[in-house]
Amino acid sequence: MVKKVFFNIKKEAKPIVIQLRNEKFNRLILGADNAEKIVDAINNNIK
Repeated sequence: MVKKVFFNIKKEAKPIVIQLRNEKFNRLILGADNAEKIVDAINNNIK
């Protein structure tokens, strides 16, 4: 299986890494200034 990673991050941003299943990409690496809040919001809404 080929692993594909999507990156969208600026040098000064904190990274958020999201593992995916059954999608075109296996992993998303995104940058955000408020990474902790975003990660908490994602984790609190995963079913």
